[in-house]
Amino acid sequence: MLEEKYKAAQGFLDTVSGKYYVTRRINLTTNTIEYTQGTAPIQEIQQLVDYDSLIATIIKHMPQKDLHEQCAHYYAKQTLLDNYKNGITTTTLDYQVRDFDGTVKWVKSTNTVSQRPSNGDMILFNAINDITTEKLSASIMNMLIGQQYDYLACLDVQQDVVVMLISNDPVLTSEEIKPGDKYEPAMRAYNKKTVAAADYDSITEFMTLANAVKKLDNGERCIRSLTVLEKGEIRTKQMEFFYIDKASGLVALVRTDYTEAQRRQLEQEAKLKVALKAAQQANKAKTDFFPT
Repeated sequence: MLEEKYKAAQGFLDTVSGKYYVTRRINLTTNTIEYTQGTAPIQEIQQLVDYDSLIATIIKHMPQKDLHEQCAHYYAKQTLLDNYKNGITTTTLDYQVRDFDGTVKWVKSTNTVSQRPSNGDMILFNAINDITTEKLSASIMNMLIGQQYDYLACLDVQQDVVVMLISNDPVLTSEEIKPGDKYEPAMRAYNKKTVAAADYDSITEFMTLANAVKKLDNGERCIRSLTVLEKGEIRTKQMEFFYIDKASGLVALVRTDYTEAQRRQLEQEAKLKVALKAAQQANKAKTDFFPT
């Protein structure tokens, strides 16, 4: 069993060494770095031979100082050995580093500890994967959602389940609807709280997955405007369903608030009407002054 676990850890490192940012095998018992490979290891770190110096240098290259203590604890030999004794052989941590050219990157570190069968030394298999694109995409998405959307939900059509929910709506909290909850019962309960009684049936029917899938499969946009009561104020919203992955039956539902945009449009239309009326009156006055 011990040999199988060791070979599995070494096998994983061998598999990802040509794809991951950095991979290392470290002897925790002797405090030595046995080898370093990867697609873009930082030169200063690559030249190190002892593990304590490696931890210090990794932290030195981290721009987020508030994560220094967490990272030091994550990499500490005592932490790794205590985890191993408690049956935790693999741990992960995401953090930022400055690349050899000064570029900031997000990385995911995966630490796997195993005991070497030949001599009982404790070995750390460390793999660092570049996740910059995923992290930046998530940050940008969260910013867009925070600025433009009330909520964004990913729904499993086949299971009628909420897969993911990101909400800026104070009524629609993570306690209200959680991943794994049945969508339609949760949706109906939420609409009872926020949608006007006169609109409840039509809005709820629109929001059923059967209706959304029917429209999307027919090549139509599944989009609708509505008004809701929010913090004692009537707000104008727009909801839209679209496929994330049609083959897997994953649908997204987004709701945006365009109350202010609608107000600006109505104000502009009102000003235009006033200007048009003034122009008509001026033209009438001109006609009255110069009769034909």
